[in-house]
Amino acid sequence: MPGLIETTGDNLRQGAEEVSIFETGVVFKSDGENGVTEEFLSAGLITGGMENVFNVKMPRDFFRMKGIVGKVLKSFTGMDPVFAHPGDRLPFLYPHRQAEISVAGKTVGFAGQLHPLVTEAFEIDEELLCFEISVDRLLQSGSGKAKAGALPKFPGIKRDMALIVDEKEEAGGIVKTIIETDEKRIRSCRLFDLYRGKQVPEGKKSLAFSLFIMDDEKTLTDETGDRILATVLERVEKKHNAQLR
Repeated sequence: MPGLIETTGDNLRQGAEEVSIFETGVVFKSDGENGVTEEFLSAGLITGGMENVFNVKMPRDFFRMKGIVGKVLKSFTGMDPVFAHPGDRLPFLYPHRQAEISVAGKTVGFAGQLHPLVTEAFEIDEELLCFEISVDRLLQSGSGKAKAGALPKFPGIKRDMALIVDEKEEAGGIVKTIIETDEKRIRSCRLFDLYRGKQVPEGKKSLAFSLFIMDDEKTLTDETGDRILATVLERVEKKHNAQLR
C-alpha cells in the first residue's frame, strides 16, 4: 500500500486530477519467531472528489469504490461480497469509513478511506480511498467460479451502434439485452458515449455501444456481423423501444 500512495502522490504532483491505480503481487510479512510468510494480494487506490462521466457529475468516494470492488469480486466468485464494520479497526483508515470484506463467510480483505495523518505523511492533500484483497484467502473461501479456457483461434469483429431511447431507459438493461441476443458470440458490450442535444428529440437520449463479436469455430465475415447486429437492433427495438440513430 505505501508504494501505491507514493505513486499517487507523484501523479498528483505532476498535475493529474483523478488517479485510479492498483497492483497485484506477493507480499512478504514478518511472522515473529516463525520467520517470514508470503501472501498474494491485490490492492488499489483512488483519489476522492467528483468526476464527469458522460456529462454527469459522479462522486469518487467510498461507496463508488465499494461498488467497483463488489462487482469484481462477484464476477470472480459468483457471490455478493459482504462489507461490514471490522471487529478490529485499522488505525491507518478513518474510524467510520472502513469495512471488512468477506466472501462465503471468510474475511478476504478491507476497504476504506485513508486517515488524514497518513496522507499528510506522504504530503498529499487529497482524499484517498483504498482496498486490499487477499487472493489466497479468496481462493480458500471455495467460492471461485472462474475457469481458464483455451485462447481463441479465430479473430473477432467490432461493431458500434448508437441508439435513441427514452430518458428512463437504463444503459445496463440495454447492455444485458444486447448480450442475451447471442450470448455465444457477443463477447462484450460497453457504453462509450451518451448524448443529449439538438439532434435528439426532447425526452430522449442517445447511447452509443461498442460490441465485440467472436465465434470459437470460425472466422466471422462482415455479413455475419451485420446479421447479428440486425438481430440485436430488432430485439432492443422490441424490448426498449430503441431506434438506430
